[in-house]
Amino acid sequence: MVIFRKGIQTTYYGHDVGTQTTDMFPYVQLSSTPERGSVFRPSKRPRLVLDEEEESDLNVEPTDSTYNPDSVVTEESELAIDTQPDYSDNKYIVFESCLRELFVSCPICKTKCVVQSRRRGTFVAFTQLCEKCNYYRQWQSQPIVGRTPLGNLLLSAATYFTGGSFKQLEKIFKAMKLQMMHFVTFRIHARNFIEPTIIHKWNQDQLNLIRQLQEGGNVAVAGDMRADTPGHSAKFGSYTIMHMETNKILDLQLQ
Repeated sequence: MVIFRKGIQTTYYGHDVGTQTTDMFPYVQLSSTPERGSVFRPSKRPRLVLDEEEESDLNVEPTDSTYNPDSVVTEESELAIDTQPDYSDNKYIVFESCLRELFVSCPICKTKCVVQSRRRGTFVAFTQLCEKCNYYRQWQSQPIVGRTPLGNLLLSAATYFTGGSFKQLEKIFKAMKLQMMHFVTFRIHARNFIEPTIIHKWNQDQLNLIRQLQEGGNVAVAGDMRADTPGHSAKFGSYTIMHMETNKILDLQLQ
């Protein structure tokens, strides 16, 4: 492999163009308020509308948790978020046996209750039913945004933004028997949430920077090209434009 580098200096005038798509997610809210009265046991166990781990149509490579060229997002997407949860809220490691102690007996008549649980990655939900007095309660361990448990999304975002390896994180979780989502779910989060957010932030900062430079008149920039050349013709390459005075990157193109 031969690497060619080419540098030029010129005056740059440009504008930013972005496209948008819309992903709409219905909002699901489970009430944590106890209800007493004529509440009967449902014929079937309540099903949470959480499809993130059921989506397996992504062509992902489970051994590579840092980069997936088939799933890289190139366009912004406008995400519909119905709530504004507190992302700075503290999180804790909780044992399942300790959680079940909260639901094992009815707070009204102290009778032993029927307790069922459902899990999606780091998310767990409990339903409690007293067959004697019909006391019924639903409880969830974390907020749900659209159809996505917020804890799962924050774990994916923290792994992505810190440059961590999903496979290494998975080993740690398995060693502690901590529940977590699958790699496919991690890639779904990256495709639908994380990468569109990065692209949106890049486009906004690029547009603001170019506007500031345009107000000052002519702008001195430098360009740098890197090309991977199998044989004698360059097939793949990247080109970067940098502002000479501030050393800020104005644009980056991959071909």
